[in-house]
Amino acid sequence: MVLAAESYGSASAAVEAEAGRVDQLYEVADYAPEPQRERLQAAAVCYARAIQAAEWPLMAEGGEKSPVASVWSSGFRTHFKELAHRDDPTFELLVEADDERSKARQTRISEASPAIPPSVYWFMVVALAATVGAFAFGLPRDRGPSHLTLLCVLAVLFTGSLLLIEDIDTPFSGQIRITSETMAQTAQDISEDYAADHPGGTLPCDAGGVRT
Repeated sequence: MVLAAESYGSASAAVEAEAGRVDQLYEVADYAPEPQRERLQAAAVCYARAIQAAEWPLMAEGGEKSPVASVWSSGFRTHFKELAHRDDPTFELLVEADDERSKARQTRISEASPAIPPSVYWFMVVALAATVGAFAFGLPRDRGPSHLTLLCVLAVLFTGSLLLIEDIDTPFSGQIRITSETMAQTAQDISEDYAADHPGGTLPCDAGGVRT
């Protein structure tokens, strides 16, 4: 349970960090010269949309990078190279924010896979079943209602523990799952900022982050 909880916590922290770095990337790009400024901010909006719409569903399946989102992360580096050639002071800040975003994304994807191997999980199932069985076998013949109640409580607690471990060990699916709400909020915020910063500008992607 501790191992599953640590994996869940790491995934949750990575989701928060990635959304924060995308927002930071957009804000730092505000100090870059044109046309890189608008292009970087547009790419940040499209990346956030692609993560939410295209890559998030893949998290429930065990974690995998979406090429829809990777198009925009690759585009960041293209614009960074243009700024590097111009010795722009925002270059290092942008690269640092993008590096942290990339690390958070990789952590999120890696934590989507179960931290507990299936063989270990099924060993726990067999061990706990044997424990409950042994306890039931050891009950006295003249057992009363209190003995049966205790047996049922132990069985429910052990079963609930296993189900809880399985649910937490897959942080992007199940009942206790991490949603895309944080990234969705970031996408909405920077989309509104883009509309205000670039009146009449057109984003190079649709609502799902797919390049248009």
